[in-house]
Amino acid sequence: MFRFIGPTFAFPGPRARLLAVMSPIPRRASSLLLLLAGACSQKDATAPVTQASAWLAISNTDHDLGDIAHGRKEECIFTVKNTAAQTVRLAGMRQTCTCATQELSITRAGQPIEREIHMQPVLRDGGFLVTTLEPGEQLTLKVTVDTSLRAGLDHHEDGKLELAFEPEEAGHIVFGYHFTIRARMRLLTHDQEPRSPTVELGEFSKSQEVLGVLELAPLEGAKSFRILDIVGTDDLLKLEKKNPLLPGGYRWLVRYGPRGEPGPVSRVLSFKTDLEDDYVMNILVDGIALSNLSFVPAARLDLNRFDWSQPKQTYVTVIYRKPIPNPGFAIGRIKVEKPGGVDVSRYFEADVTEAGASRWQITLQYLGGLDGKRFDGFVQLKTADPEHKSTLVRFTGFNTKK
Repeated sequence: MFRFIGPTFAFPGPRARLLAVMSPIPRRASSLLLLLAGACSQKDATAPVTQASAWLAISNTDHDLGDIAHGRKEECIFTVKNTAAQTVRLAGMRQTCTCATQELSITRAGQPIEREIHMQPVLRDGGFLVTTLEPGEQLTLKVTVDTSLRAGLDHHEDGKLELAFEPEEAGHIVFGYHFTIRARMRLLTHDQEPRSPTVELGEFSKSQEVLGVLELAPLEGAKSFRILDIVGTDDLLKLEKKNPLLPGGYRWLVRYGPRGEPGPVSRVLSFKTDLEDDYVMNILVDGIALSNLSFVPAARLDLNRFDWSQPKQTYVTVIYRKPIPNPGFAIGRIKVEKPGGVDVSRYFEADVTEAGASRWQITLQYLGGLDGKRFDGFVQLKTADPEHKSTLVRFTGFNTKK
């Protein structure tokens, strides 16, 4: 039997096995395809709504898979049979659960049909390949839920599988499936608070080592387990073993960095255990490394539009993240020009002052008395840090009286 193993949007499934069959795609089907393809992989607790007709005979549209221990898989089956006297085309299909894959097959009177199957129309050789159902044929959809792709904490999930058929009279079918994931162990990632399976590092300097906490322990009343292996550590991400807070637990200090460059951090630690099914607990280490020098709200001191006959002041906050008590912030110079290169720097003053832990404030003062329509300039911020010797903070201003 030739089948299509459908991937989810986020997690690829096995490769499809293909036989070529060409079938034209109607214009309306292409618009339906765009509608379905634009949906996101999100949980949706809405009960399935099906708009079908006498063209199709469908199975039960809703399955409750019950409780599933995290890391295990469960399956459910949906069927669609063409009871009409003409061919029906699958114009588009989408699902909302990123932990599920679909296996599609076509049969007639219980016998497999060798035909290429597509979840969406595929452009090939100047035409579109679509999944077709001839009169009397049945499309079977086996949905496999893999809970290892979801959070290893107690929570409920709702999945939805939508199929749009052509011609329009054939209808639009929505299949739903529901399950509750049950945790296999207790998890602490911040002090003694149970959180999501993520060690949140937050925002930190690219030059800084940042710390987190992680503890895994047996569920209350459950048997103890052993950690057989840990995958995902390296020179940047290290685990330092600590005394557990929970009975039978394993506790670590999570150390990350210094990274050396700004950017997001998204790492996975996999803990292989001796629990049933060779259970593996995956923990995300998440955060963002920032530049040592940044400006809030932005690296500008714009005065915008105002009356130049009156003085005006603005400021920007500087955040410095290196553990240096005195980075030696100072104003180097101010350069301001009107159009044509006319220097008007004498109408401006600037200074930098400490504004709290790791924060400084640059203040730009316009003194008044300048004539014209526009000016552009910069304030030079100097530091003793070789990485940030000189930074130009630019600004502009416009005269509302001109």
